[in-house]
Amino acid sequence: MELLSSFMTKDRGLSLQAMALKCLHFILAKGMYHFPANSNVTLKLFGVINQSDFPPALHFDALRALCKILPPNLDTIPCTEILTIFSKFLQVVEFKLQSPIISERLLAINVLASIFDKLLGILKDAAGGIGSIVSSRMLEFTVDRISQLIKLVVDNPHPDKGVEQEIKSLLFILINLVERHRDLSGIVLDKICIVIEHLVSMLNKITSTTNSGSQDRHLAELEKENHTSTASRGLIYLTQILITCFEMLDVSTGATQVFNRMEHLVEHVHQCSLLPVYIHLIYDLLLHFHAAYQCMWLEIGEDLVSNRNFRLSRFSSLSHDGSRSQHEILIIDRVKQILDKKDYWLSYKLAKYAACNGAWLVAAYIFGELIPMVQSDSCCFWLKSLSHLSELERKIQLFVLTLSGNAAGKTADHIENVIGASNKLCSLEEAFDASVSGLAFSFQRWFITLRSKVVGTVADVFKLLSMNLFSQEATRSTKQIEARILVQHLNSSQGLSSLLQLLAHASSQFMRLVKEFDLLAMSFIAMDRKSMKIVSDLGLSCSLLAFSTGLTSRLASSHYKQNCSTYGLETSDEQFHTLLVHDLLRRLGYTDLETSKNLWNLLDFRRSSRSCSMQEFQNEVSTTCVEARDVAKLCKYSVQRFLSLQAIIVHDNNGISRIPRDALQLLFNIIFSWIQIPFRTPKHFFQLRPPISAELFITNEDGKRRDNISVLPGFQLSLTLCIQLRNISPDQLSQVSKLYCILHSRTSFQVFSANGDKKVPESSCQAWKSDHMVGLNNKLLHFTTGTTERDGLHAMESAGGTLAVDKFVSFDPNEKGQGFATCLLDVSAFPVGSYQIKWHSCCIDNNGAYWSLMPLNTDQFFTVQVP
Repeated sequence: MELLSSFMTKDRGLSLQAMALKCLHFILAKGMYHFPANSNVTLKLFGVINQSDFPPALHFDALRALCKILPPNLDTIPCTEILTIFSKFLQVVEFKLQSPIISERLLAINVLASIFDKLLGILKDAAGGIGSIVSSRMLEFTVDRISQLIKLVVDNPHPDKGVEQEIKSLLFILINLVERHRDLSGIVLDKICIVIEHLVSMLNKITSTTNSGSQDRHLAELEKENHTSTASRGLIYLTQILITCFEMLDVSTGATQVFNRMEHLVEHVHQCSLLPVYIHLIYDLLLHFHAAYQCMWLEIGEDLVSNRNFRLSRFSSLSHDGSRSQHEILIIDRVKQILDKKDYWLSYKLAKYAACNGAWLVAAYIFGELIPMVQSDSCCFWLKSLSHLSELERKIQLFVLTLSGNAAGKTADHIENVIGASNKLCSLEEAFDASVSGLAFSFQRWFITLRSKVVGTVADVFKLLSMNLFSQEATRSTKQIEARILVQHLNSSQGLSSLLQLLAHASSQFMRLVKEFDLLAMSFIAMDRKSMKIVSDLGLSCSLLAFSTGLTSRLASSHYKQNCSTYGLETSDEQFHTLLVHDLLRRLGYTDLETSKNLWNLLDFRRSSRSCSMQEFQNEVSTTCVEARDVAKLCKYSVQRFLSLQAIIVHDNNGISRIPRDALQLLFNIIFSWIQIPFRTPKHFFQLRPPISAELFITNEDGKRRDNISVLPGFQLSLTLCIQLRNISPDQLSQVSKLYCILHSRTSFQVFSANGDKKVPESSCQAWKSDHMVGLNNKLLHFTTGTTERDGLHAMESAGGTLAVDKFVSFDPNEKGQGFATCLLDVSAFPVGSYQIKWHSCCIDNNGAYWSLMPLNTDQFFTVQVP
C-alpha cells in the first residue's frame, strides 16, 4: 500500500499513477483490505480525485478505492479526525457531481451513502456532538442537491436521465438518516415540503408562461407534457421520504402542527393544474395515511393507569357515523375520472397504493370496479381477493367507529359482519385451487389466510367478551358498557370456567399465528425491507394478543384455582405462560427497557422454567414502522396493568374477588385498542412471483430416484438424499452458503399403502396449510443456531405410546442449486408397516441469515417389512 501510494503524486507520470491505482483496486477487489486505515493513502486518493486534469477513469478508480478503504476502518479513526475526513469527502463528492458522466455521479453518491451509513453507527454515542454535526451537514448537503436537481428537472423539459437516478440515490440517504435519527424526521419533513412546494410553484410559472407566449401552441403543449412527466416522477419519488418521516415522527407531540403542514402541502399540489389527476390522488392518499396514524396515542404518556389510552382524534378520515368522509368521497370522485378514461392499469396502481397506505374504502372501490374488466380466471380471482380483503378491513374500520361512537346497540351485528367477511376471505382463498396455477400467488394467499385467521380469532374473542353487553338495560355510553362486561358469566363459576378455557384456547391459536408470521417472513428471500418490517410487526401484534388472552385466563382462573389448559399444546399451563412472556419480551427487544423489566416480573420463577427457549432470528428486523410503535405502546400499557393485577393476587387477598372482572375488562380494553391500529398491506403483497423453493428426492448410489424404500425391523434406514432449489436466480444462488433439511417420522404416520414420492402440481402446493411445517421449521431453526440435539429417537405423545424420530442433514449447494448427502434414520423401534417421512428445508446465506424453503413435493415413504 505504501509503495503504490508513493506513485500517486503530481510529480509522477500519468500512466504510472494510473497503473498504481489499477494495482490498488486489484488488491482491494480481492478482499485484501483488512488493515488499519492509512491517512497517507487516503490523502493520496483524495489528491487524485481533486486533480481536474485526470481522466474520468482514474477518478472512478480512486473513488472505488476509497469506498473499500474508508468504511471498514472508520471505527479505528479518532472522532476528531473523522469530522475532517467527512468534510473533505463532501468536497470531493460535490466536485464529482459536476461530472457529465452519470456513472461517476452515481458512484460518488453511493460511496458517500456507504461512508455515511458507517459513520451513523460509530458516531451515535460519540462525545462532543460530532454525530449531530455530521448528520446536519449530510442533511444540508442532500436537501440542497435534491433542490438543485428538482430545478434542473423543471427548467429543462428533456433533462438528463441520470437526474432521476441521482434523486432516488439521495432520497435513500435521507431515508437512512431519518430511520437512524428519529429526532431529525420533523426537520427533514419540513425541508422536503418546501422542496415540493417550490417545485409546484415553478410548474405554475411554466403554465402561465406557455399560455401567454407567442410560440407554436402544439410545441408549447408538448413542452408542458414533458415538464409534467418528469416533474410528476420527481413528486412520486419525494413521497417516499414523506412517508418515512411520518413513520418516525412522535405523534404525541406536535401532531396538530404536522398535520396542518401536510394539509397545506396537499392543497398546494391540488392548485397546480399542470399536474395529472393521479398525482393529486397520491398526495390525497398520503394525507389519508398521515391522518389515520395521527389519531393514535395522543395522550399515552399522561395516563397509563387508565382503562384505555387510545382515542380517535379529529384527524381521523373516518366520520363518526361510519359513512364515507368528505375526504374519501373526493378521492373516489378523482378515481372515477381515471376509470372513465379506461386507464385501468393506472387505476390498479392507485388501488395498490391505497392498500399499502390503509385507505381501504378507496382500494375496495377501485378493485371492485376492475373485476369486470379482466378476462383470465387468475386475474379475476386476484382482484376478487383484493376487493374482499379491502372490504374486510373497511368493516373493521366501521367496527371501530361503532365502538367509539353512539351505535353501541349495533356492536353485535358488526362483530358478525367482521366474522362473515373473514370467512368469505378464507373461502375465496380456497377457490384459488381450481383456477390459479403456479406459485406466483404464494405470498398473497398465505398472507390473506393469516390475516383472515387473526381477524376471525379476534372477533371471536371480542364476541365472547361482549356477549352480554347489549341487553335492553345497556346504555350507549362506552364506559358504562365496559363496566357491564360479562356480568352473567361472573355470577356463575361454571360459566366463567368455560369462558376461560376458550380464552386459553384462543391464546394458543394466536401463538401459532405468531409462528406462522415468522415462517412467512423467513420464506421469501426477495422481500423488501419495509415489507419484512410489516410482517415482523404483525408477528409482534399476534404475540401481544396471545400474551393478553393467555394472562387474562391465568389471572382470572386464579380466583377459582382452576387450570385452564391450552388445547393441543404439549406444555403445562406454567410453561405456556412462560412461553408467552418470553416471546413478547424477545420481540420487543430493547425498545422499552421498562416494559421488558416488567415482563420479567410477570414470570413466577419458583415454578416457571428458566430454560425456556429464547429463539433468536439472525435475519429478524427491527420494529420501526408506525404499527410497531403503536403495538409497543399497547404492550407497555398491557404489561403494567397485568402486573398490577398480579400484585393484587400476591399481596392483597381482599382484592382477589375483583380479579376475574378486572382481568376480563382489561382484555376487552386491549383488544378494543388493538382493533384501532390501522392496517396496511406490505408492498411485497403486490409482487407476483414464485418463491425460492426446494424439492427433496431419495436416490440410490447411481443418483436415480428410489420409489420403494424398505428396511428390516430393528435396523436403521440408510438414505441417499438430493435436494434441488427452484425459482432461484444465479445472483441469489451465489449468496447461499449452506442447505439444511429435517426428516421427521412417527409411528402415528403409518399408512396402509405407500404410493411413493410424487411431485405435487404447483397449483395445489400449499405448504403453509401443513400442520407440521411450523413445527419442523422451528426445529430446523433451533438446529442451525445450535440449540437442539442433532438427531435422536425420543418419546412424544407418551400417553398414546407414539415414537418419533428427527434427522438433520446438511448439504453444500453446487452451481446448479443441488445438494447431496447420506444419512441414517433411526427407525429401529418402528413396528412392521409403511410410514410417511415429513420434511422441511432451509438455507443460510453469506450474511448468516436463515431462510425457510417452501417444499415443492410431498412426503417421502418407507416400509418396515418382514424379511
